[in-house]
Amino acid sequence: MKDYNKDILNAVCGYLDDNSWKYDLIEEDGIVKLGFGSESKFEYYITYFAINQSTFTFNVVIPANAQEEVRMRTVEFITKVNYHLLLGSFEMDFDDGQLIYKTTHCCEDTVPTKAQINAVMFTSVMTVEKYSDAIIALLSESATVDKAIEMAEQNNG
Repeated sequence: MKDYNKDILNAVCGYLDDNSWKYDLIEEDGIVKLGFGSESKFEYYITYFAINQSTFTFNVVIPANAQEEVRMRTVEFITKVNYHLLLGSFEMDFDDGQLIYKTTHCCEDTVPTKAQINAVMFTSVMTVEKYSDAIIALLSESATVDKAIEMAEQNNG
């Protein structure tokens, strides 16, 4: 069983309950999983909160992996995009090419408010939405790194 802050978990679950979200709680691991419908070509995201002692992390799993031949381009794309992001970051597992967007909220000696939980969730999902077409173009090799970034910057999503 993972050691995590139950007050943070209760705050996250309370927020989700208050907003009628359906979710799966994996209590022994401090994980709260839920899905998000998408207006992008990805259509749907699996997301999850990972609760720790003094933080929670909200992760958006991007439903497309970078194949080995495009991983270095994907790393370049992620690095260039992350440089300009204010909240959260894209990450890639170099072993299997899995892409996620991760945002961590520090809760040192506090419990997150509903507004803070909402901001982390929706900022994360909207950032992935903004970059989704660019990621698809990059992974399918139909755009260079710089062209994919330009595509995303033109997307107000």
